[in-house]
Formats: sequence, C-alpha cells, structure tokens
Amino acid sequence: MDYVKADGDISKYYSDFIVRRTGGEIWERLQQWCADASAIDSGRHYRPLFVREEAWDKFHPSTFKDAIASFSA
Repeated sequence: MDYVKADGDISKYYSDFIVRRTGGEIWERLQQWCADASAIDSGRHYRPLFVREEAWDKFHPSTFKDAIASFSA
C-alpha cells in the first residue's frame, strides 16, 4: 500500500501476505484495516484508496494529493 511518510514523500508498505478469494473480499478487508487502524491511532483517519496499475500508469500523479484527487471515488 502506498502511504505518505513524515517528510511528505510517497512510500510503499508491503504487507507480509494478501489472501484473495474474491475482489470484494479484498476491498472489504482493506476497509476494515483502515477502520481498525483509525481506531487505535488516535488523531489519524485512514481511508482506502484502490488504484489499478493501468490507471496509475495513465495518470501517474506526482504527489499523494494528486493521487487522491485522481482516484478517490
């Protein structure tokens, strides 16, 4: 998952594993992870942002703010 580091740069978090049964289940789990992380990290709100590689390659935002504007539903 992409995330913004303290200095504002975009970095990647690579999970130890991902289990895919159906696409819906992956999205549901990501939403649950964000809710759980928000609950334990007071003062921060985590939200999922799913971007297909083809869309990233087409628009290739240079900042996280641009990515949010381009890919948020």
